[in-house]
Amino acid sequence: MILKRIILVLTVFLLLCLIVNFSKQTLRLWQAGRIVEVKKNELEVFEKINLDLKKELEEVKSLRYVEEVAREKLGMAKEGEKVVILPINTNSTNNPISTNEEIKPNWRKWWGLFIY
Repeated sequence: MILKRIILVLTVFLLLCLIVNFSKQTLRLWQAGRIVEVKKNELEVFEKINLDLKKELEEVKSLRYVEEVAREKLGMAKEGEKVVILPINTNSTNNPISTNEEIKPNWRKWWGLFIY
């Protein structure tokens, strides 16, 4: 009778251990599946970025792009063309100090700010 109880207790303990182990393995497998899904989504995003970069690389390698950069950034021209460089307007309205306005020393500016 005692032997049967010991065998029953050991069997129940063994079954509980198996159930816990099986549950842990199932949880790990489910988590791994979720990680695989996330990585697949990331892979799709990176493949799209890679495709966009390949298109951009092809555009940069093209003769049209090289010509555009040479014209706009380097100021170059084709044979027979002339490059016109316009002078910078120094009397623009963006200039904070106008030539018509008298230049005051800083102490007068502060005086005017606090007293007037």
